[in-house]
Amino acid sequence: MGQLIPTEPPAPVPALSFANEADELLSLSSYSGRPVLLNLWATWCAPCIEELPTLVNLQMQIPDLQVLPVAFDLGGAPAVRRFYDEHEIKGLPVLIEKQRSLRKAYKPKGLPFTLVIDANGNEVGRVVGKLAWDTPETVGALKILLDI
Repeated sequence: MGQLIPTEPPAPVPALSFANEADELLSLSSYSGRPVLLNLWATWCAPCIEELPTLVNLQMQIPDLQVLPVAFDLGGAPAVRRFYDEHEIKGLPVLIEKQRSLRKAYKPKGLPFTLVIDANGNEVGRVVGKLAWDTPETVGALKILLDI
């Protein structure tokens, strides 16, 4: 089980990009001014599969937080859409790591890997491994980290 570790001091997040379900390239900077939870996962990753429903619940509990689950899947958006449909994942966007900017910037040692990014674009926390994102303790810690 992962643990939410505050980033001290907060650090600027580099330019990152990913693709949506329509294969349009998006940049993390387009979410500027809004706190983001950037979750890197894969459809073949058992801990990711367990964690994803808690991200759906988190998005509903903190609507001001933009939850961005970015999949590392060679099958692309169609594989992620099938996964969402099979697992009844609703309310989260289908996003794919397309240009490897996330892997290059963070070199995650495993999945899931999550960054907590404040409205100013600074990393204020991270989790390596799965976490129950929808528990009162985690929601409270996120609200404190993100000042929301």
